[in-house]
Amino acid sequence: LRLLDQAYGQSGDTEQLRQVRYQIYQREQSHASFERYLETLDDDQKEAARREAAKEAEQGDNVIVNADLLLQLGEAKRAQTLVLSRHHELADCFYRSLTTLAERFEQADCLPAATACYRALLLDILNQGRSKAYSHAARYYKKLNAMANRVSDYGPLDGHQAFVAQLEKDHGRKRSFWARVEP
Repeated sequence: LRLLDQAYGQSGDTEQLRQVRYQIYQREQSHASFERYLETLDDDQKEAARREAAKEAEQGDNVIVNADLLLQLGEAKRAQTLVLSRHHELADCFYRSLTTLAERFEQADCLPAATACYRALLLDILNQGRSKAYSHAARYYKKLNAMANRVSDYGPLDGHQAFVAQLEKDHGRKRSFWARVEP
């Protein structure tokens, strides 16, 4: 498909180029592939394509890719709703993608979704007992504490105090971690 994209781009066959870029976007569901597809559309078609992309992102398979696409489309609240409704899937996500998504949610002031991401990162480190990463886990814990005062509704997530209580119950003996958390 990438070769076809190049060939149709060089030949000027815009209809075939549009179809190929749409296929690439459908496979990747990424913001970059969507933007390349948009380049082939007329101005009046672009808004309909954005609405359709947002709708598809809410139903997509990869919660990280789809939430990122929604954020890039300016649909932060819809991205937050997606992540909160599928927060249990975050534990299986790639570390770097999850940290990037958490930061983007923070920037968009979608703190419940950022909380879900940081909790998944923190729990991954503690559940696996990766003591070399406890400094990262402590940083996530401190972020969660700092955000807790600004979050009024956690949606389907446990409140901050309940989360901390469960964390202490499950990981209270990991002194190396708790030593990094305390001021």
